[in-house]
Amino acid sequence: MTAGSYASGMVQPVEIGRVVRACEDRLDLGAAQPSPIRYASVPLCVLDAVFSLNATYEATRRVPERYCRHYALPLTCPRTELPPTEQQHAVTDFLANLERKGVEAFAADVVRNRQRTSTRNGILKAAAARRFAGALVEHGIEYLQDVSVAATDQQLEVAVRAIPGQRSGISLTYFFMLAGADELVKPDRMLGRFLRRCLGRNVGPEETQELLSAAAAQLRVRFPQLTPGVLDQLIWRHERNLAARHRLPGESASGI
Repeated sequence: MTAGSYASGMVQPVEIGRVVRACEDRLDLGAAQPSPIRYASVPLCVLDAVFSLNATYEATRRVPERYCRHYALPLTCPRTELPPTEQQHAVTDFLANLERKGVEAFAADVVRNRQRTSTRNGILKAAAARRFAGALVEHGIEYLQDVSVAATDQQLEVAVRAIPGQRSGISLTYFFMLAGADELVKPDRMLGRFLRRCLGRNVGPEETQELLSAAAAQLRVRFPQLTPGVLDQLIWRHERNLAARHRLPGESASGI
């Protein structure tokens, strides 16, 4: 589900109202602030998005950190200002690094993470990241400046969903979020669990996006910094803290 690909008009105003009230009751909306930083280049967004599937937050964040440390690259930049392209790590350079090392050595020695996209017929996440990055290059994405145009590219979505473990499209949505698309949310288990308690039913990815976009729009009257992406993060932290207090089985960092 890329920006603009979810259906509209799927949810009822009464359900949006329930979500708004739940957010008011359960979340610290006064703390709603977008992160002051973002990843400094597109490949780091790819690594985080791919490795976050069925993984803890701690394990996921170490992957781009290790990649940057290995190749002496900047990890983050200010969110409000994109660095010039000549200061960014291009996607083709990422692919060249990966090809020189080979997928197995890249997973073992560079990012030190040999997780697979799934336990059954899954491929190494490093291999999935290579294919993800290859799809970006084929669709003209090298730098952060290129991402906004590609957010509505349906062919890119098709290419990424064809990668083993990426069929849901959640990683692509999360990639765009990491690259700065604040209008998107990541429709994972954390958000699904929150909405299920609000509405008494399961909610699909498209409905999740529409519900939280509509809720954020209403709440933004009083909380101007509240974008759908910020609301996503507030809900995610609330659900993680709730699980920890009740000693629920551990969720993945992405909640997928």
